[in-house]
Amino acid sequence: MLWSQSVDRLLNKANQTFQNGEFEKATQQYEKIPWQTENAETTLQLARLALLGNQFDKAESLLNGHLNNEPGDSLASKLLAETLYRQDSYERLPKLLTNAKTLYRMRQITHFTDNGLQPYTMKKVYKKVVIKMETIDFLPSVKMKVNGKEGLFIIDTGGGETIIDSEFAKLAGAIAFDQKEAVYAGGAKAKTTLGYVERLKLGKLEIEHLPVHIQPTQQYAQAVGGKEVSGIIGTNLLYHFHATLDYQAGELVLYNKTSHFKPKGIVIPMWLAADHLILAQGKLMQGEDQLFLVDTGMAGAGFTAPKSTLDAAGVQLPDSGSFEGQGAGGAVSVTPFMIDKVSLGALSNKNQIVGLFGPFPPGLEHSMGFRIGGLISHAFFRPYAVTFDFVKMRIYVRD
Repeated sequence: MLWSQSVDRLLNKANQTFQNGEFEKATQQYEKIPWQTENAETTLQLARLALLGNQFDKAESLLNGHLNNEPGDSLASKLLAETLYRQDSYERLPKLLTNAKTLYRMRQITHFTDNGLQPYTMKKVYKKVVIKMETIDFLPSVKMKVNGKEGLFIIDTGGGETIIDSEFAKLAGAIAFDQKEAVYAGGAKAKTTLGYVERLKLGKLEIEHLPVHIQPTQQYAQAVGGKEVSGIIGTNLLYHFHATLDYQAGELVLYNKTSHFKPKGIVIPMWLAADHLILAQGKLMQGEDQLFLVDTGMAGAGFTAPKSTLDAAGVQLPDSGSFEGQGAGGAVSVTPFMIDKVSLGALSNKNQIVGLFGPFPPGLEHSMGFRIGGLISHAFFRPYAVTFDFVKMRIYVRD
């Protein structure tokens, strides 16, 4: 009995650390729990933490071992499916998605498996590809061809798979599968269609067989100077490279993951939740360290957060000045405020930046099993070149 109570205390302590977003410390605490291989909760938490750090071998080993004992476990199946999805390994996904009851993605995945298609196939591997940004403010964008048809695509690390505008997708011959409902700015919901495109061309880089999302994107024209927006490049395309958003040079730079790569600048540890949510420790004003979502796609501002974070930092919202903004789910009520200091790791804003109250989805704060205290965006990164290394799980920021 005493032994069991001791294990329970260690487990509760590790769970609390995980919920606080202290992932490295939580891993150490879970690993100290006796009989961890026989403790399903500990095993799954260690697998989840490994996945947050893109430690695929560790995550797979833990999850495969657990599923050998509990083959119908839906959470383990979901985590293993996510682990394999990030590595473009789709063969086992249909069975895992069935166990995880995530059937909306089934037709998209089986299009790959039934036709022997390898996602994200590079026609030619380049050490480095530089693509000129067509716009930088309010958001960066580049030209990209989809099945040979060229359009303007916003770069947004808050997005997952590449998004193709609904009308542009028809012109480009994208294949559409099932719809799902997603939550966007302000908690608004909208439908997105899962799809497939045969090839993308980004600069001289050609990529074949891509899963995509299809939804309207023309409402974002104001963010790129009134130009027609054909889609959005999200994290899932970027994490196939060492990706640099060089705002000062006006370039998107994609380095091959296997090439010799020595980024410079301030180093910020990061994690990846779900299939595309980039997370890092940060701080608002003199508040406590907490997890922030790194989402570069909020036009004209650098930070948004739930009211709990603003209250804890002593931020007073103005009584007037609210306006209606536009998100993927529709209109969002937005209240701007000025921020003297917000930090991401060791990096703080150079000048005062605009914060927005309203765009942060209310359900996001606690939806992942740990607290997300805010969202860092465009205006914060605008003075820098920002590199995302999804192998070492580091963000590098330089002037």
